[in-house]
Amino acid sequence: MKHNGDKLKQNAQWRLSLLRIFLSLFAVAIVVRLFALQVQQYDSYAALASVRHDVSSILTPERGSILVRDSGDEEKTSGGYYPVAANKKVENLAVSPYDVSDDAEVAGILANISGLEASKIQEILAQKEKKYTLLKKDLTEAEITAVAEAKKRKSLPASGVWLESEIKRYYPEGEFLSHALGFLAFSGDDREGRYGLEKFFEELLAGSAGKLEDARGGSTLDGFRKLVPAKNGSNLVLTIDRSIQNEVQRVLKDYVDRFSADGGTAIVVDPKNGNVLAMANEPSFNVNEFNKVEQVSIFSNSALQARYEPGSVLKPITMASALDAGKVRPDDTYTDTGRVVVDGHVIQNSDLKSNGLQNMNQVLEKSLNTGMVYVSKQMGKDTMERYFKKFGLDEKTGISLPGEIVGDLRNLNTKSDIAFATAAFGQGVSVTPVELVQAYTAIASGGEMKKLNIISEIQHADGSREVVEPQTVRRVISVISAAEVGAMLVNVVENGHGRRAKVSGYYIAGKTGTAQVPLTDARGYDPDKTIGSFIGFGPVENPAFLALVKIDNPQGVKFAESTAAPAFGEIAKFILNYQQIPPTRTLD
Repeated sequence: MKHNGDKLKQNAQWRLSLLRIFLSLFAVAIVVRLFALQVQQYDSYAALASVRHDVSSILTPERGSILVRDSGDEEKTSGGYYPVAANKKVENLAVSPYDVSDDAEVAGILANISGLEASKIQEILAQKEKKYTLLKKDLTEAEITAVAEAKKRKSLPASGVWLESEIKRYYPEGEFLSHALGFLAFSGDDREGRYGLEKFFEELLAGSAGKLEDARGGSTLDGFRKLVPAKNGSNLVLTIDRSIQNEVQRVLKDYVDRFSADGGTAIVVDPKNGNVLAMANEPSFNVNEFNKVEQVSIFSNSALQARYEPGSVLKPITMASALDAGKVRPDDTYTDTGRVVVDGHVIQNSDLKSNGLQNMNQVLEKSLNTGMVYVSKQMGKDTMERYFKKFGLDEKTGISLPGEIVGDLRNLNTKSDIAFATAAFGQGVSVTPVELVQAYTAIASGGEMKKLNIISEIQHADGSREVVEPQTVRRVISVISAAEVGAMLVNVVENGHGRRAKVSGYYIAGKTGTAQVPLTDARGYDPDKTIGSFIGFGPVENPAFLALVKIDNPQGVKFAESTAAPAFGEIAKFILNYQQIPPTRTLD
């Protein structure tokens, strides 16, 4: 029995020794394999990594460009298109500390080329366990050339320092159309559109990534059977005219700076189809350097994301409503005593004057608040509210930009006399600039309100094209009513507060508006703040443009006739000359 026990013990010890030998051999094999992979076969695996990087580039779609029309610079454009958001190949500087032997010498050379501190580069190179570190992004042409020449002279190690390409979103015009364009920013490890068109059309612009599939259709990286390439993003062609946009931005910035205003907005559209020709806000920003902007609010597109009480620029809409409803005629009269009392509230004209017997033409020409109260009474509350809604003052335009808000007509829900009296001349209700512009297309285009549109065409990666057709929202007023109001607005420019919006040789229709700014923490209005607006179109016989200029809180002036009106005049003159529209009257 004892003999058998000793034998079993010996067998167990033998098996344990055999297991130890096996584990030792296995450990040695792992070390040898790791040595081969990391040292002897490093170049092979580096090449494999390069191949995988190339495959990755095949799997990554190219983002679509955003283009504007530029009929005045055919030589620099492709078919009259100019890219305002495009993709640019840049070179980055990378190092492999593992493959650099003389840290001090290499650090000194790279410091001279890149402008980085040699000591910091040497600290990076001292981390020998690393085979990849990105040293500097987006090198200049001079830096790229210097790196290439240093490698050619073998001053820099061939495998330790190299340039790697990257596709970067680039905005050639800097501040051009910045609020409408938006930009790309990181979301996790990926870039995606933020603000503007880059955000609104993110999916369309981004395209779709490719993938590698194995025999079963699953995604894989090694031993793949099928490569599904990326689908590039689509290009957007905008309705924006490059020359008009540049002029609008120049004029708006000039007037905002000249009057130390808080900001401003300007919009130009073709009233026949609703196509936006220009859209600008101040303050603006360089889209390529959006990360330098300290106040995030600057990214907001005030043209559609900020409402304001429009003041007297709303008077033509009230007048058009009453004319179309048959409640007043242009030659109807009332007696202006300079003030009127409604629900115990005193309403006065802006100039505090009384003018005696006045007709409806003179009401707009002199911008009489008392006259608009008379018009609203003739029309009645229900009719007035119905027309304001027909003009779209409480609905989004649906323009293809993110973040649009809607105007506020809630004050009319009270049905009080004072609410309708003040709304008639643009107080107590609010609109966005794009809402106001779209409403005015009904006056400028024979009574039909046109949908505002900023996209002309979508060019898909497969070569197909999708043309965006103009849309009519609805008929708001009759052709006759639109013509009557247009004629009345010509009188405003010829004889009233809009004189500084005139353009020699043309009949321009338009209206000034100096609006008060409501207090944020109490009832009433801020006595020190105003918003000056001018909106108009021309030539009145066949309008080629409709434009709004809004200047927020200008300093040293009280009325819009000194700020927004002359700014509009400069823009109007440029457009008429640029579009080579012949004069329709004797030059002044």
